[in-house]
Amino acid sequence: MNKNEDLIRRRLDDVERLQNSDKFEEAIEVCNEIISVDSECYMAFSRRGDIYHGMGMHENAFRDLKKLMMLRPDCPSAYYVSARWNLELGNDQAVVDDANFVVKSGEPYFIKMAYFFRALAFLSLGNKAKALDDCHKLPDEFRTAVTTYKTGWQVLSRADLMKMITN
Repeated sequence: MNKNEDLIRRRLDDVERLQNSDKFEEAIEVCNEIISVDSECYMAFSRRGDIYHGMGMHENAFRDLKKLMMLRPDCPSAYYVSARWNLELGNDQAVVDDANFVVKSGEPYFIKMAYFFRALAFLSLGNKAKALDDCHKLPDEFRTAVTTYKTGWQVLSRADLMKMITN
């Protein structure tokens, strides 16, 4: 490990500690420091985007997420995060687009979430048939916490989603 890699690793640990202590502005400053040392450190963009998102600074969060996607174009977790954030903001077509990428990735955990997010987006867009199709791709026991612009935070199961679609 070279000197910069060691510094970046330690500073990313600092970001996590600061974030866990609700010292968000300081965590952002450390991310900025990391990016000034390595402008392609995707983890710094990921962490800073998460912090911005948590602070409600969605434009900054999406800017960092887009940079992460540019640095790691085949990273399904970035598209999963984008789908989740877009679901929270009511950007239903963007949820569908991001979820489509995730489904193509083949990553099992993210695929389940993508089907769930996409079903909610299709339902919101008025396409119950596509929502139902995605819902049928989920295991019967599927359950997750989700935040949408319409309902806020809640825990939903596949059965809950099926009821929403068929009513």
